[in-house]
Amino acid sequence: MGSYPHITCQEDYELYKKAVDRFFEREDLTDLHHSSNEDTFFSWRPCECCSRQLGGDRYTCTGYNHNLANSQISHSYDICVDCLYYNEYGQLDDMTMLDYDLT
Repeated sequence: MGSYPHITCQEDYELYKKAVDRFFEREDLTDLHHSSNEDTFFSWRPCECCSRQLGGDRYTCTGYNHNLANSQISHSYDICVDCLYYNEYGQLDDMTMLDYDLT
């Protein structure tokens, strides 16, 4: 977990997806939401979602479980831009997907 700093091949991408799936299962979440008025900040701490230890921008997101009554809200998580994008669109950004043929 977290031993693949950059996603450069299909194997890295599969490891990444498994790490994200484990996070959602462990935290009992169905969604992460980032409010556009939340500040972005730089951090060297691992992403709380994928556990990769890359320095970079972090986005504070609120976790939700929409399967529970009243869309139970979990606490906040600081996640990397890859996890923000993956959570929103179900894949990494288009350039990463095309550059490494991850489709």
